[in-house]
Amino acid sequence: MITSGATAAATRADSGANPNPAAHKAPLLDETFAGPDGLVTNEYATENPGKGISSPTWIVTSGSLFRRAGLGWSGPPDTLAPGPTSRTGTNSDVFRMVTRRADFDNVEVRVEFQVVRYDDRSLDAFDGLHVFVHYRSPQSLLVVSVCRRDNLVAVKKKVEGGVTNGGTYYTLASAGGPCATRRWHTAVIDVHDTSSGVDVDLSVDGRHLLTAHDDGTGGPPMQGPGRVGIRSDYVEFLLRRFTVTPN
Repeated sequence: MITSGATAAATRADSGANPNPAAHKAPLLDETFAGPDGLVTNEYATENPGKGISSPTWIVTSGSLFRRAGLGWSGPPDTLAPGPTSRTGTNSDVFRMVTRRADFDNVEVRVEFQVVRYDDRSLDAFDGLHVFVHYRSPQSLLVVSVCRRDNLVAVKKKVEGGVTNGGTYYTLASAGGPCATRRWHTAVIDVHDTSSGVDVDLSVDGRHLLTAHDDGTGGPPMQGPGRVGIRSDYVEFLLRRFTVTPN
């Protein structure tokens, strides 16, 4: 991954206001992964419309999403291209999943997750679990790292043009954020447009870790609606709940 631009951690003072303004609003999406065990969807279904197993909620462009005991699961990570059922390979070492809905604008995204283990086929510092917000395409998005190998959290912006799958990443903010494997964590991401750009706040396990401002780094601010979703790199992970609420 190529990153550039200023890196800055920010803290937010306690204003006495409701720390969770979305708490009493009806969710736009509340995925609890209820249902029978098995494949939810995978990249094969995305690449072969009308074949494989599709999900009404999720599009997986890389990897495989399973349901196991009421949890979302990446399956055992590997680099094998999956077939219709992902029985012989998952390709979940590089996992990308976004919602079919593309109208998530000013929202709070809450993700209950567990990183089970890292796959040491890669030792990149940014390996881990990340959350997409304001996702327009693989080359135009905001992504929030919530659990990384190097125990950092970060907000990055990807713009069109560059050598990373046709785009370039810019780090908008980063901070320390230790994340234990085999433990449940809750990440809360608040993303909202401002008059000059986009603000992104990240809290993990009830602790506010950073605020990022996109006021035009690398290109126009990533304002307006988009998809949300999950990205992971060289980890096996579980998801207990994924909720999107207007803020």
